[in-house]
Amino acid sequence: MRVLVVADSNDRIDPVVAALRQAGIESVQEMEGAIGLLRRVADFQPDLILIDTASPSRDVLESLCVVNSHAPRPMLMFSNDDSDASISAAMAAGVSIYSVEGIDASKLPPIMRIAAARFRQDQQRLTELDAITQQQHERQSVATAKGLLMARDGLNEETAYRKLRDRAMRNRRSLAEVASDLLKRWQS
Repeated sequence: MRVLVVADSNDRIDPVVAALRQAGIESVQEMEGAIGLLRRVADFQPDLILIDTASPSRDVLESLCVVNSHAPRPMLMFSNDDSDASISAAMAAGVSIYSVEGIDASKLPPIMRIAAARFRQDQQRLTELDAITQQQHERQSVATAKGLLMARDGLNEETAYRKLRDRAMRNRRSLAEVASDLLKRWQS
């Protein structure tokens, strides 16, 4: 497993790296502060990002958001800050696990596995949500195109649908693609 360690200072990095080594993790890169985090993630391609911070700063949270948007990875944050606002902000930034108990080398491997599992679940939900959103958009396009055909040509709903379907079959395209093309043409 490749782990990128991000910490507030070198004083915080050394114990984290020691705990990772004790847990059998050898491929570790260290980073003081989160400036340039996306570039480091792109270069190192970590399996997990471990953040150790006294309290998650706005800069750290923004960097995590950018990584979560462009190169999502499981993120595990250790912090001394147990405030609800900090926990919520970290979770919103994409952190899979937020721990205020400190780093215990013996518990680190299972916590990392939990973070990775939670990340995979979240990614699967996002993929499913994207598919549902796409289906809804396609259905709306078909319904709108059908309604425009009905209004423009004085067709009933069944005839308008059949006209869209026939055009899709003739052109070997999906119903949603034909509907989208018609809508674009009518909006021009």
